[in-house]
Amino acid sequence: MAQDPLTPGLRDELVTEELAALLTSLDEQQMISDPLRASDAVERLGKHLLRVARRMRTPSDSAAVEAGTTLVNAAIDALGTDYAGDRVSHPPRLLKGVRHPWGLSTKELPHHPMIPLTSSELLVNGAGEPAFGTVLKEEIRCANEVDLICAFVGYTGFQPLKDELRALIERGGRVRVITSTYLGATSAKALDELVRLGVDVRVNYQGQSTKLHAKAWLFRRPGELDTACVGSSNLSDAALYSGLE
Repeated sequence: MAQDPLTPGLRDELVTEELAALLTSLDEQQMISDPLRASDAVERLGKHLLRVARRMRTPSDSAAVEAGTTLVNAAIDALGTDYAGDRVSHPPRLLKGVRHPWGLSTKELPHHPMIPLTSSELLVNGAGEPAFGTVLKEEIRCANEVDLICAFVGYTGFQPLKDELRALIERGGRVRVITSTYLGATSAKALDELVRLGVDVRVNYQGQSTKLHAKAWLFRRPGELDTACVGSSNLSDAALYSGLE
């Protein structure tokens, strides 16, 4: 349930016409407001427009999609001719890939991961949800470069991803790993195999003093389609599949 806009407390929201009408019932000394600064205007107004757009009902057919596209284009038109190139073309389409000019087979392009490249999701290895390891495999398959930082690298975590990492390197990609000897959990066997694959590995041996806790994956791709996974998962079977993260 949305919070009553007139309930006393801190606020940080754009004053809409609906909210302004409600605020007229307050004593002048009750309301604290600031002008929208020019340095904040683009971000705050853009977020507001996105919030309003998300309240639109999901289109039920192609005609409704066309109507939504017309509405978006009208908003872009209102910004002026400098933004004419940002109008959505008709009929609305999504570009999903560009093939190499010397081949027409769709096999040249990797499959899109299960999480769309422009979306965000919470991954917890919960029942009925995709395992983090499965998501990582799909991200690696369509990445040009992969960077990983984690407290420790276990062999049971490396083994399920081995084929995907090898394939990435064989097609000219780059993989970099930063890890540590924290808690003595890093597997020397896993590190040796990573190096043999061609992975650039850096290990901090001051595990007890530095206590590396950072855990993140970065997947680099052309066309501003980089993605990242940030969270509590080290490279282990429990983190990728069986544990609640």
